[in-house]
Amino acid sequence: SCTASGREDTSMEYQSDSQ
Repeated sequence: SCTASGREDTSMEYQSDSQ
């Protein structure tokens, strides 16, 4: 998933709408 920070993170804390 794509985080708000623009990083590749598997966590669903900061999951961006556009992956």
